[in-house]
Amino acid sequence: MNNPKQPETTDSGNSAIDDPTLPTASSEKDEGYQNRGAVGFEDANLALEHSLRSELAGKLHLDTTKLVITVTDEEISLSGAVENTEQKSGVASLAAVVGASRKIIDHLHITPSAR
Repeated sequence: MNNPKQPETTDSGNSAIDDPTLPTASSEKDEGYQNRGAVGFEDANLALEHSLRSELAGKLHLDTTKLVITVTDEEISLSGAVENTEQKSGVASLAAVVGASRKIIDHLHITPSAR
């Protein structure tokens, strides 16, 4: 049987990291690259708010115009009206996922006619 050649590994066991043919952060191919953050946003917190609103609209089918979402480097504050406890917990859960290590401040209230 003809076995394809396996990539050689070094002591670390990770051939992709140790491959000298791959570009590195200091290689010529990376010169001129500048990380500009989220495209279309000057502030990472605004980009995160936009991402959270998109997730809420897509996954929970919420009209996010009824929500006030404030994102800082340390926390995400949620306020406004949702229709039921499932939406309330869903909003907080998605905020926790999208916000990574940020503290979630939940001031949402339940109003059955919020939709």
